[in-house]
Amino acid sequence: MKAFLILLLAAGCVCLAEAAGTYNCSCDGDVCFSAVAEPTDYEASLKACRQRSAVLAAVRARQSSQVIAHLLENVKGEFWIGLELQDSVCSDLSSEMRGYNWATGGNSTDFTNWRDSRRTCAPRCVSVSSDLKWTERHCSGRIDGYICQGGLGSTCGRLEEQPNGVALYNTSYHANKAVCSVDAGSVAVSVPSGNKYICDGKDWVQAPWSCEVNKGGCDFECVTHDGSQCVCPSGKTVGGNGVSCVDDPRDPCFSLSCDHFCTPESGCGCRQGYELAEDGKLCRDIDECSDSRLCSDGLCVNTPGYFTCTCHSGFEMSDNKCVDIDECLSNPCDHECLNTRGSFSCSCFEDFIKVDELSCKYHCPKEECPAKCDPNNEMQCYCPEGFIAEPRDTGTVCVDINECLQNECEQNCVNTYGSYICSCENGYYLEDGFKCKKQDVGVYDFTTPTPPPPGNKTSSVSPGGLFAIIVCVVVMVLLAVLLLHLKMNSKWIFRGIRKNNSEDMKNLQQVTAEKDNMPLPDRHLPLNTC
Repeated sequence: MKAFLILLLAAGCVCLAEAAGTYNCSCDGDVCFSAVAEPTDYEASLKACRQRSAVLAAVRARQSSQVIAHLLENVKGEFWIGLELQDSVCSDLSSEMRGYNWATGGNSTDFTNWRDSRRTCAPRCVSVSSDLKWTERHCSGRIDGYICQGGLGSTCGRLEEQPNGVALYNTSYHANKAVCSVDAGSVAVSVPSGNKYICDGKDWVQAPWSCEVNKGGCDFECVTHDGSQCVCPSGKTVGGNGVSCVDDPRDPCFSLSCDHFCTPESGCGCRQGYELAEDGKLCRDIDECSDSRLCSDGLCVNTPGYFTCTCHSGFEMSDNKCVDIDECLSNPCDHECLNTRGSFSCSCFEDFIKVDELSCKYHCPKEECPAKCDPNNEMQCYCPEGFIAEPRDTGTVCVDINECLQNECEQNCVNTYGSYICSCENGYYLEDGFKCKKQDVGVYDFTTPTPPPPGNKTSSVSPGGLFAIIVCVVVMVLLAVLLLHLKMNSKWIFRGIRKNNSEDMKNLQQVTAEKDNMPLPDRHLPLNTC
């Protein structure tokens, strides 16, 4: 029972790492490596490993590189290893180690994996990533972390399952000086068998262990039936290591590739909140909000596999129902507050008017009004804006200030109760409420009329009036052109008449009779008759 409690408490330290499939310690026999995700430079990495009774990793063999590969399998970034090129020494591409030395001493190795073939002459160090490539870089640069190498400081001892196996550990080493501290609750996985173990504080216990501790180490689910057993979803079966789920070709569900789950009797099925699609395999979300009976007095929000009810503004959820919020309890109004369903409204006391939806101010609609005074101190009185307090025998009175006497306006001024109104003479417009600016006379564009300047104007011509004036001018110009045309035509007509008359007169002179020899013409005959 005591061992079980130790497991139950300690397993929480490693369950997150276990779920993520990452390991903080990997061992090949007695040689263990640990990756520390801590951005730092090379010198700081050396010191950090020494504090853990370890050194920066020396990857002298391919087997050690494979152990580091398991360690960095699900980790991104670059990590320092213990290789350094000394000052004033250039890398030698003809040498397998290029002149680099291990932090543990010497330069012997059975394995190298340089990323490129460039020659360097500056102080350089080496990092490694999940692709196991060695990268030369400046020692002063900060990278993602470092890899320490050291012994296995342990409670349970080193996991000894098979001679050629690699053990991956999820431990609490980073809280200990030892590079890999195997305490109670640490989980180990043997590669390549996949067998899983947990440290109970003294010995290693193979999975499945108690279902109450990290699901017994099972990949899918753990059940208690004649002890702890791992189970798998339909179409899969428990593998030889007792914890992993592998495909089971004998299961009728194996070939169906169901989206959620499968039963041999009925085939594919879906979890609650989903329905089976037409292909009989995929599961699609059910829109529960299409049922108007749900959230009848609120808002329905569909979520994958479920739905939630929310309330309209001004309401809150209580016992699965939307109830009205009494906003007046928070005193949002200056004066009086009236709660309404889903909202509220504010009103003002007598002699006050609303400034906005919440605020009120004292208002006097005439030349004089009684001042509002503190009942405990009659000397503390106030008046509306635009009024001045005037003490009298009967009490303090608020008297309207005639701002026009103070030349508040540049041109015309009309005093009002508590305020005043400025206006301008003809040809000016009001700017900033009191200034009068002369209007510019220019060509008007009727397609995009320019809005009038802000303020009041005493005289101005509207766009419609200006248009009428221009139309009249155009008509008058047309009439003048027409008259001129008529005048020109009449002149030519008159000249033609004069020409014809002159020719007739010449004819008359040629046919006139002599006074003594010819008789006078008959008065009834035309004058040009021969």
